[in-house]
Amino acid sequence: PTSVATMATRSERSTTRVELALLALLQAPRGCASTASVPLCVPPPRVLVFGLGFTGCAIARELEEKHGCKVVGTRRRGGDGAGAWRGAAVEFAGEGSLSAEACDALARATHVISTIPPTAAGADPV
Repeated sequence: PTSVATMATRSERSTTRVELALLALLQAPRGCASTASVPLCVPPPRVLVFGLGFTGCAIARELEEKHGCKVVGTRRRGGDGAGAWRGAAVEFAGEGSLSAEACDALARATHVISTIPPTAAGADPV
């Protein structure tokens, strides 16, 4: 069995890795600025998170709540899947099959993050 202290240590390491992995994404300028006579508006990143398990939910919350990103996550067909995530979620069946909602979310995304583990055969389900 995993102790609470071990779980906390793993969680802290995961958070640190998540923060480092997202640093480049969050460095992108947002808001409006003016260059010469042309206003330049950069909308917040639109992120699609494949897999709303523990890690996917943590990433989605961080991006949306602390960094103002627009986030949509995927959940399994027929499952609640969204765990602690209360934001937008679309269905993803895996095996290269996307629902119309997931296709739309993918088309609108500026960034894609996959937290879905490989299949039993070692293939990437995304």
